[in-house]
Amino acid sequence: MNQYEAFAKASGCGTRWNAYLRTLRDGGAKPIRGIGGKPKVFDDELSAVKEAMEHLLRYINIQLVRDGEIIDVKTAVANAHFKNLSPTSRRKKKRGKNGKGSFKSQGPTS
Repeated sequence: MNQYEAFAKASGCGTRWNAYLRTLRDGGAKPIRGIGGKPKVFDDELSAVKEAMEHLLRYINIQLVRDGEIIDVKTAVANAHFKNLSPTSRRKKKRGKNGKGSFKSQGPTS
């Protein structure tokens, strides 16, 4: 599925909870793991959901990756090549002989 999910699921007899996270890259939800790679166990559903939401927020706010490379690196390299240019640089208007920005009308041409 093409969606993010963060949720808690009861484990055992319902007194313990596990937090799960599904990302776009994963086919199914994966448990949030603690020390030693074992799924974290929570005493109540609220703390499990909070942990899952924190992990989801961290995942969404990471640096973007394209073809296995961090996008910020390519942007920095491209910006280094054009460091003397400003994004809003405009051509200056040429002033005419009368100094008002346009050439003086020379009348009709025949």
